[in-house]
Amino acid sequence: MVQAETYFHGTVMTIVRNGVNDVGDSFQDVRVHIDSGDLEGVEKEIRIVESDEQKSRTLGLSDKVIVVQSTELDGKASFVIADFYRFPKVMIVLGIFFVIILWIVGRRRGLLSLLALGWSIAVLMLFIV
Repeated sequence: MVQAETYFHGTVMTIVRNGVNDVGDSFQDVRVHIDSGDLEGVEKEIRIVESDEQKSRTLGLSDKVIVVQSTELDGKASFVIADFYRFPKVMIVLGIFFVIILWIVGRRRGLLSLLALGWSIAVLMLFIV
């Protein structure tokens, strides 16, 4: 039974080994540098197993990943790579989307309405909340 999970950002520093385990699933051992949270600066070696349920998650050097630390009730910690860290790329796509929508739909009015919406949210967050 898992007691707690903590999420960290990490960077793949080294591909330690690639291989096949006893049941025929491909695996990759990587050394990940933790970039955030309580473990910032720590490096962990993590094994990624490619099974029928989880296909093709081959990592390369300098890939940004999300690392999950699971702590068992007995205090043992285990680390797994949950996914690639995509937040900056998603924000770029979202920004491009808003620029295109403002340009196509609203032009000047759309930009002014977006500024007004931002101002309203700022007022609510700073003064009311």
